[in-house]
Amino acid sequence: MCGITGIINLERQQFGLSNKKLFKDLLHVTSLRGKHSTGIFTVPHDNKKPINIFKRALSASQLMATDEFDTLMKDYGDSKYVIGHTRYATTGEVNDDNAHPFSYEHILLVHNGSVSNRHELCMLADKKGTDCNVDSEALAIALSKNSIEDFVGKVEGAFAIVWYDRKESKLHFIRNTERPLHFGIIDNDESTILFASEAEALYFVAQRNNLKLSKIFSLNEGSLLTFDKENNYTIKKVYDGKKVIPTYIARYRHPYEDYGSCTPYQYNKPTRVSDLFPEEETNNPFAAIGMEKNDEVEFLYNYFEPYNSNSQRGCLVGEQKYYPNRVVKVHNYCKSQLPETKGTILSGELISLSKNKKSNAWRDKYTLILRDNSIVEFTNENYYDDEDDDLYFDSDEIYATSKYLANGKYVSEEKFKKLTESGCEVCSCPINSVDDSRIKWTNSNRPVCYDCSKSGEYDSYIADTPIHS
Repeated sequence: MCGITGIINLERQQFGLSNKKLFKDLLHVTSLRGKHSTGIFTVPHDNKKPINIFKRALSASQLMATDEFDTLMKDYGDSKYVIGHTRYATTGEVNDDNAHPFSYEHILLVHNGSVSNRHELCMLADKKGTDCNVDSEALAIALSKNSIEDFVGKVEGAFAIVWYDRKESKLHFIRNTERPLHFGIIDNDESTILFASEAEALYFVAQRNNLKLSKIFSLNEGSLLTFDKENNYTIKKVYDGKKVIPTYIARYRHPYEDYGSCTPYQYNKPTRVSDLFPEEETNNPFAAIGMEKNDEVEFLYNYFEPYNSNSQRGCLVGEQKYYPNRVVKVHNYCKSQLPETKGTILSGELISLSKNKKSNAWRDKYTLILRDNSIVEFTNENYYDDEDDDLYFDSDEIYATSKYLANGKYVSEEKFKKLTESGCEVCSCPINSVDDSRIKWTNSNRPVCYDCSKSGEYDSYIADTPIHS
């Protein structure tokens, strides 16, 4: 696992000291994905000026403390692209040469992932399979003689790749299903784009630097994103983006035949346990309890365990409202948000399972872990009766109307349609009212559909606490 991050500055303007700090913060946060080596390259707006490259077998914090890094940052304001990489070594020794970026002829490349057929990729550029020690270097060598469209479907393994073509003055991005790559556009400044392996890194660093991101999106698997020297960009689908499983040659010999009459055939060797079973059986860790991530769980509040005597945060403990009445825990919960009485009905989103070491029955096998910022209390204002299926706004009056949960509060059908009339904030698809309890809401009171919210790629969009409409 490695980390990729950087800044694209399409307009020729000075980044300023604050944005220099922005890149340092991005590189520092991305270092959590790789501690063995760190590298940077900067591409100036003026194509006549040289591209700066600096890489060492150091952690990001160690590299940023060097004099060479300070020298490179002096020209930071003139940079069109600033790309950083933190390496977690998988193949090849940990040394300066094997740190990213890799430069080969006109290709300058950083890579997150692990590729198993590096020798074959080297031979695509008429090189020997032993000419490279690192799989990422093989990608740079292959790209020097081939377009990405010609061989991306042959790359066996996981990858997110960012490379600059000196010959064409173009910056390219591509990934497959095994590695993420996210982009964030700074609000009121569409010419400045941040990117990183993890969306949460963008969200955290933007907040730290008092910036607002107008949009965070993930690059689609198998799509090639390109920025040219005129600051135009294009996106085109190159292949399906699925991981290529290595193909092996086996030979079958009939027991009554001699060794010279073996019949060759090909087979795909499973590379992990999930390849041995149907996808639907392995992709859902909550299948054991018949649920999915982000499913709504109603439970009764029992007690609160503070982390220490002076802590305002701790673990909220409850019991699932319906059979099989499993234990429910909400970690990092704020004490000030606790309900007033024991037995209060709460609701929250399922994010994890904890397997209990000792259990007396199958129903005690798991503890449900809920998201701390999704907890909603059922009060007279938003509690509905199961038998009548009517909505109670207060104890004296019952409105015979459909119930729809909108941003932590039950509203009428008319109100729900008004709030969701523009569709999902991320993909613009229509919001289905039957998913009311599963959709999420942004800080600006806009809905995010279930498919987008359950992916986890747009968590930075979603409000920390419900905003009642």
